[in-house]
Amino acid sequence: MAKLTVRASQVMTWDRMELIEKVKNNHGDEQCELLELCSLSIVKRLCFARYHFSEIKKLKNIDIAEFMNDKWNNRMRIEAHIFAIMQCMHGIADTLAHVIYYATAMNIKDPIIYPKVVTILSVKKKLNPEIKKSNLVNLITELICNDDFKFLNDYVNHSKHHYLVGSSLIVGGIEDSYHFESPKFSHHDNIHDKKSILEFIELEYSRQSELIIKTGIELNSSV
Repeated sequence: MAKLTVRASQVMTWDRMELIEKVKNNHGDEQCELLELCSLSIVKRLCFARYHFSEIKKLKNIDIAEFMNDKWNNRMRIEAHIFAIMQCMHGIADTLAHVIYYATAMNIKDPIIYPKVVTILSVKKKLNPEIKKSNLVNLITELICNDDFKFLNDYVNHSKHHYLVGSSLIVGGIEDSYHFESPKFSHHDNIHDKKSILEFIELEYSRQSELIIKTGIELNSSV
């Protein structure tokens, strides 16, 4: 997929191939290939998240009585999709960091940043002065300095290193409907209240998608 499009307040498209061609002309085939792999990974992560959410919607369309007849398996299926989406979205920021890293040649221009220390924060800090004059820093800040992004990070990291945060099946409300709610939990002194997890996923996916497109467009014009 050469172009990535989102429909938010307006339709926006990031032409990945434009960036890749610029990097190829400036820094050669090897740098171009590294950038291509990382930028394609962003597209795949967004597609994977969208697929898993569509599978949740299929399960949510099951009649409540039918759902409850096989409650354990249906719940596990939805929770599996929830974790897959959360992990996909959690990884996007640092994958984007590698796109910026290779697009701006941080691995070959002095002072060189070594791949093992590349994160969205380290890349933001090390952008060259000319690029810092663009809107790129503001877009990165908007992506990561956000309460929902912090919740996402803590949810995934807590589940990875401590125990699965999970979500509770809440039945009731209008027309005997049901939804999934994350429990109150804390991670590294950050306390998170209960949250409707599917609503959170939908909003955070839209927010990240729009900012990724804006960042890609800005990067195209900055390198």
